[in-house]
Amino acid sequence: MMDIEKFIEGPGSLTAENYVWHVALIVFVPFLLGYWLRSILNSALKTKLKNAENEKLKLLTELATLKKDSIDGEIYEKEILNLKAELESTKLKVSNQVVQKINAENERNALQLKLDALKNTYESEKTEVKTEVETKTSSSYSSAIIPAESATQSSGFDDLKKVEGIGPKIEQLLNEDGIKTYTDLVSVSVDRIKGVLIAAGPNYAVHDPSTWGEQAQLANEGKWEALDLLQEDLKGGKRKS
Repeated sequence: MMDIEKFIEGPGSLTAENYVWHVALIVFVPFLLGYWLRSILNSALKTKLKNAENEKLKLLTELATLKKDSIDGEIYEKEILNLKAELESTKLKVSNQVVQKINAENERNALQLKLDALKNTYESEKTEVKTEVETKTSSSYSSAIIPAESATQSSGFDDLKKVEGIGPKIEQLLNEDGIKTYTDLVSVSVDRIKGVLIAAGPNYAVHDPSTWGEQAQLANEGKWEALDLLQEDLKGGKRKS
């Protein structure tokens, strides 16, 4: 009776069970190899995908950093431009202050020159008044006996300096304005004389001509003693009290 486990008779023949295992090995080994290879490939692909995602995330992070740096750079550039503008403005202010300082120094020097000129004029006027007083004091007695007619100089000018408050400079100003005699000085108004003095400058505008007409009237009448008595109560052409 033939052995039922023999699938094929003869030497080297396989049993049905062994044949099945051979077939299974032939079928499943490639399947397992394919599965294993697919697993390896899938793992490699997953690794590559993960690396790609990481690289993408890294690139996105770097891109965001670059954008931020670019924005920060623009901000810094704007700040630098603002600082440069402030620096130029500060330089301009400093230049203006230097110019103002120079102008102030020039004005100060000009004022100092004016002050020195006024001091010199004051000293000159003071010396002139002093000389005038000394001259009048020395000649007051002899002048008292001179008649009115001889008081007028041969040139048609009276000696207006005999009036307290009138010196050579003021006499010249009055003569230039047509006031040459005692009669002229009596006839003109005090306001006109003040106008002459004011026009000549502050050094002359301080004089008070309110008694000049009264003094000129006494001089014109030859009342020299009365004039001397009046002038004793005067200082610079003004009454002391």
